[in-house]
Amino acid sequence: MTEKQLNILQAAKTLFATKGYDLTTTKNIAQEAGVNEVTIFRNFGSKEKLLTKVLEDQLFQPNFSAQLQDISGQSLEDQLQNIALGLKEMYQKNQDFIMINLRNSTGNKDFLSLIKQFPIKIYIHIKN
Repeated sequence: MTEKQLNILQAAKTLFATKGYDLTTTKNIAQEAGVNEVTIFRNFGSKEKLLTKVLEDQLFQPNFSAQLQDISGQSLEDQLQNIALGLKEMYQKNQDFIMINLRNSTGNKDFLSLIKQFPIKIYIHIKN
């Protein structure tokens, strides 16, 4: 990922957390990231896809990549307990971001469905 893309992701995460998804425009994100608004669409396609990338790269990956590697030799019960604890920690750590977006995402069902997908992604990772 390029430095420009990382700046856009960080700007989007910050603005989504402070203003909420619905009140954050791609123009706001571009200004915060120091890029042209067209750059956001070239790199991410849409505001919705940018949100998906923020959730996956900024919330899911940092919290679970290492943890999922560590549980491979554990019993199923221990794996499930560790996953549940990891989810709880992720939701607690990012509670403000998640709650602001849940409250402000009246027309965007993507946010809620993305949050619900995290446990499914973990299951798929373990299964493989």
